[in-house]
This record gives sequence, structure tokens and C-alpha cells, in this order.
Amino acid sequence: MSKNKITRWIDRSNFKVCLILNRKYYYKTKTKGSLFAFYKDIFIYPLFAARFLLVLLQIFRFNSKLLISYPDQKLTSLSKKVSHYISVFAGLRYFIKEEYTPLYYEEKLPLSELSFCVNNSPKVSIIIPVYNQLNFTLNCLRSLKLNLSKEIPVEIIVINDASRDQTPQEIEKIAGLKLINNVQNLGFLLSCRKAIDESKGEYICLLNNDTVVLKGWLEGLLNTIEKDPLIGLVGSKLIHSFGLLQEAGSIIHDKGDCGNYGAFRDPNYYAYNFSREVDYCSGASLIFSRSDYEQLNGLDVQYTPAYYEDTDFCLSIKHLLHKKVVYQPLSALVHFEGVSSGKKAKKGNIKSYQAINKEKFANKWHEQLKYHLPYKDIEASIRRHIIGKTIVIIDSYLPRFDKESGSHRVYELVKIFKDLNFHLVFIPNDGIPEQPYFNLLTSNGIEVVTKYLGSKKFKKDVISACKNADYIWACRPELNKKYSFIRKHVPSAKWIYDTVDLHYIRLTREAALVSSEEIQAKADEFKTLELSLAEGADITVCITDVEQRLLQNEGISNTIVVPNIHTLPVRNNRADFDSRRDLLFVGSYDHTPNVDSVVWLCKEIMPIIWEKDANIKVHLVGNNPKPEVLCLANDHIKVHGYVEHLEPFFNSCRVFVAPLRYGAGMKGKIGQALSYGLPTVTTDIGSEGMGLNHQKNIFIANNIENFASSVLRLYQTEDLWNSISKNSIDAIQKYSPETISEYLKKNLFRYD
Repeated sequence: MSKNKITRWIDRSNFKVCLILNRKYYYKTKTKGSLFAFYKDIFIYPLFAARFLLVLLQIFRFNSKLLISYPDQKLTSLSKKVSHYISVFAGLRYFIKEEYTPLYYEEKLPLSELSFCVNNSPKVSIIIPVYNQLNFTLNCLRSLKLNLSKEIPVEIIVINDASRDQTPQEIEKIAGLKLINNVQNLGFLLSCRKAIDESKGEYICLLNNDTVVLKGWLEGLLNTIEKDPLIGLVGSKLIHSFGLLQEAGSIIHDKGDCGNYGAFRDPNYYAYNFSREVDYCSGASLIFSRSDYEQLNGLDVQYTPAYYEDTDFCLSIKHLLHKKVVYQPLSALVHFEGVSSGKKAKKGNIKSYQAINKEKFANKWHEQLKYHLPYKDIEASIRRHIIGKTIVIIDSYLPRFDKESGSHRVYELVKIFKDLNFHLVFIPNDGIPEQPYFNLLTSNGIEVVTKYLGSKKFKKDVISACKNADYIWACRPELNKKYSFIRKHVPSAKWIYDTVDLHYIRLTREAALVSSEEIQAKADEFKTLELSLAEGADITVCITDVEQRLLQNEGISNTIVVPNIHTLPVRNNRADFDSRRDLLFVGSYDHTPNVDSVVWLCKEIMPIIWEKDANIKVHLVGNNPKPEVLCLANDHIKVHGYVEHLEPFFNSCRVFVAPLRYGAGMKGKIGQALSYGLPTVTTDIGSEGMGLNHQKNIFIANNIENFASSVLRLYQTEDLWNSISKNSIDAIQKYSPETISEYLKKNLFRYD
């Protein structure tokens, strides 16, 4: 076993042991309220032994991060230090991040610097009910100051429910927030109603004072509720102060009992990290519109002083307004549960109203609760909100739509499937939650299966994620072969093999270009594999009709064509011929045909062009330029690498060039240039399968002289440039999302 494998094994083992220890310890001490219940469990002692062994192994690795920990308070005494480091060595602080601790906020933002801007027209009113617990309230406010976006106008209202500590005196000193002081204690529910009545925001956000919000908390809530008029309420991911999950949406069972989904689990596990409809979200952090609140006459006062008012409000949103209640994991916060109302119900305390109000709730909603499931059916209770069929997409990584053509096509397909009301599961083969793509998918309700505990666990998660699949859309031959094990677990799912392009065609052309028997042998291997996979699939997806005919000639009949998909950009200020300069190439340099193309362009074609016009420059744009591309850079050749926004290039350059000498499939760069109306010169391989016509909507040239003369002709002739530009836009219309969606409905999903 290599050193890296040993290191990874130690890290994974340590994670697993700490996860089990934390779940056992905190569940029994927080829920059962008893350390004895934890220590009498004989199975914890082998876990402690394993933890200490792993600590020793990490010491021998000279792991400098081993003893890094984040205390909740300053360790001012020996006893506090001893207690803290015993917890660290035992692994009971393994999941705590610095920003989860009160001390972080106290040190980051002194009370003298805590203030807020006043907004007379707030978008969101953040309502914080408080009763005593001043330090928690101050840290909640500190976290808001540090993590609220300046782009969202908010008002912060603290309603003090007749606290007996220094809350009114200290909160009054904080500029920019509104303090409401109750003369007598009204309880959580009536305090919320009173504060909402005095608020001005279009949206109301309820927030517990025993919380600290994390980066992106409010944006996650607001973006979700604003994007869909059918969403009536959005709740956050709640994390325990010790780092494990408290709630990823909540469940209402048939008898009115409630449960927090994912409690005491790893908050990074894929199942808890995609936005989805839920039964309800806890009132510790949720957002809804003022208009919906007023239509429902606010929180139901029968639940005074507290408990079940949030649950009831969520069901009112669902059954009276016919809107969705949605969990959004991008909105996350730490909740110090039990600070506000205690952890155990005792006669006369606030917590005792939980049982009382449960009966009121069950009586009020008894007809609707008939359709809820018993307490034991947790997974079924969560999945029952998934309406429609499920499609699983497998690709090499998450769709890097801004970096390469293949990923852009997959991302457009994802959007089409969402519009067709499919539930989507995405399996990136590398298992990496790559940003920003992970957040973009999961915030829109797409499950993304990630790998963080090794290949065996990843395989189990893949099988679990696919168990309800109706379609498996597997991209590329290697991945179709690798993930074929899914078929025996879900034999009823229709298997769709997306070729992306026929690899053996691309390799055969490369072999012919460079006269390589080795590459040709690889092409022959791929041909055998690809034909075998196509025969075994229920449907084989080709990217062009050219490749469809090639497969049909090999006896493969179960084929459809799903090309690249292009949305026409908005053209408010499209530059004309005279205001443009230079040539443009765009493509990912992880794809070898693109590297060959720009080397050929710069070394053999451009010298001919420069003889006629020495002022023309070439802009090489694209992800991960290789050394052979970087070395081309000079005064006339600009190697830009990855560029987030391509529009300035497409609107300022005069001609797009793509001298591809080998490759297969449909070329996304050509479609993208056409969609911008940028006249293009390419080769037969570059234009393959797109139905383009030479000198009508594109120029096609296959040798150095013709390519150079075509570029110069387009570059120097305004009338021709304008004609090709207009025809380019017309030619790309058939590849719009709407057209492809209709095609898929008729040819693939016609029975759904």
C-alpha cells in the first residue's frame, strides 16, 4: 500500500470513528440528557481505543493539524483546558468549525463595533424574538453583521419578551436595529405576531436568537422563494453547535409527531444537501412573504405561547394557499438547541406546551394527516414529495458549462429535464462537489452524489441514489462500462448510453493524421467497446446524424440524436463590422484536437494572413492551456486561458476560427459562435453534423491556403460578413432548448 493510500485510510478511518462517537455521545447527552446512558454502552470503548490509536498514527505522520480545535470560550483555567483537550483527543470536537463557536464572533466583532445600516424600504424583515440569554442574542447579531449580504436591504427587529437580564439595556445601544420591548411576557408566538405587525419588509424572516448564521444564509432563503411563485416558505439547514446535523427539513407523521430529518448525521452527506419540498421547516430560521402571511391571518394563536405554530403555518401554506414548503441547504446556520426553551418538558415550563399543542395540531389537521406516513417510514416520508419520474445522469464530473462543450450540453439537458418535471440525480465520477456547479445544481433540487469516504461507500451511495430511477443517462463509453453494476440493482430502469461523441471515430482520424499504429489500435479497442455498449443499451444517444448513420451501418438501430444545445444570447448592443477587430478561438485545451488546432493555426495559417494584414491578432480563449499553447503567446497571439464571461470576446472579434483537423461529434465552439452571429471559418470536421452550408452560414476550408484566404475574405468584406452573420443566427435556431425538449418528448419520453 502506497504512502498516500495509507494516509487516506487513516483519515477516512478517523472520520468514521469520530462520526460514530459523536453521534452516540451527543444523541444520548442531548436527547436523553444522561452521560450515564453513553458510558454504559459497551461498544463505545473499542471506538475510543480506535480513536486513540488513530491519534498516535497521526502523531507519527507529523500531522500539524491534529490538535487544532476551536473552543467555545476562552480557556482561562487549568480545568477548562484539561476538559477541552480531553474532548479533542476523544474526537468529540472533530466536527466543530471555528465559525460554529461563540468565541469566534466575540473575538471577530467587539460589541463597540456592532451596528447596522438603516433601510427605510427593506426587502426582508428579520424578526428575532428574545427572552434572556443576552450573550446568545449578541452573537446572533454579530453573525448577521459579518455574514449578511450588502446587496439585500434588510431591517432587523429584536423583540424583547420582558427579559430579566440586561437584554433591553444592551440591545438598545446597538445602532441600526429596531428594539421592541414587551411590558409582559407574551411568549414566542405572540411576540412574533407583534414584531411582524410592526415590520415593513416584503418578506418576513423568523430567526431564533440562539443561532449564528453562516455565509450565504439569507441569500439562500431569498433566492429560493423569489425564483418560484409556487414556493410559499423556505427553511434552512440547521447544524448543532458540535458540528453534526440538526435538521435538513422536517417530517410530520400521521399522528402529528414530528421528526428532524438527518438529525445527528454528517451535514455534508449528499442526501441532506439538495433543495427539496418537505413537510415543514423549523421556526428557528425560515422565510415567507408578507402577503401570504396576511392571507393566512398570521400564526395561529391557539398554539400560544409556543410549539407547533411553525408546523401549523407550514401546513396552512400547503393546504390553504396550495404552495410548497422548501428546504434549502445553501442557507445554513448553527442552532444552540434548547437555549431558548429548555431541553426537557417539565410541568409549567415552555417545553411542556409541545405535547399540549401536538394534540391541538393533530385535531386541526386530522384529515390531511391521513396521507402522512407512520414514524418508522422516515425515508418514504421524505421521498413522497418527489413527484414525477427520476432520471440519473452519470458523467465524468459536474457540468462545467462555462469551460467545455460537452459539459455545456449536459447542463442544458439538465435544465430541460427539470422543465419536464423529472427529479434529477447527478453522479460525477470523480465524486467532487466542484464549485460553483455543485451549489448551482443542488440549490435547484438536484441530488448530487459525492464521494468523501472512499470508493466502497461511494458505490453504496450510487446504488442507493439510483434505487428509484426510471432512466439512467450514462455519458461516455468508459462510464457506461464502469457503472453497469447499477443495472442489476435497478433492472426496470431504462438505460440510455450517451456517446457524447464516437471515440473510435475521433481516434481513427487522429491516427491517420499522425500515422500512428498505436492510436489506431486504441481506436479499434474503443470501437469494440462502443458497439458492445450500444447493443446493450435500451437507447443510444448520438450527437449528430452522421454518427447515428455510422452506428446504424454497424447494425445498431436503437438510436436517437441529441445534439449540442444553444440558447441565443440577448443582443442589446451588438457590435457592427467596423467596430470589431481580430480573430477568436474558444475551446478547452484538455481536449487534444483543440491543442492541435491552435498550433496549426498559429504556426502555419497565421503567417499567410499576416503577410496580407500584419495588424490582425489572434485571441486564444479556453480552459487549461497546455505548454504547447502557452508558448505560442506573443504580440500577435494572446493566450487568455479560462475566461468567465465570453460575451465581450464574441462581441468584439470579427471572425471566429476553428481549424480542427480531427475530432468527432458536434463542435460546441462552432454552435456558440453561430449563436452570437460571429462569422466562422472551420473545416469539414469542425462543421460536421450541423447541416451548415459553405459560404451561406459558414466558411469551410481544409488546407492552409484556403483557410487563410477564407479568413481574409470574411475579415475584409463587410457585406459578406453581414450576410454570413445573419445566416449564422438562422442556422442555430434548430438547436434551441425548446426544439430539443420537444424532440425528447416525442422520441424518448413519449410514454411518460
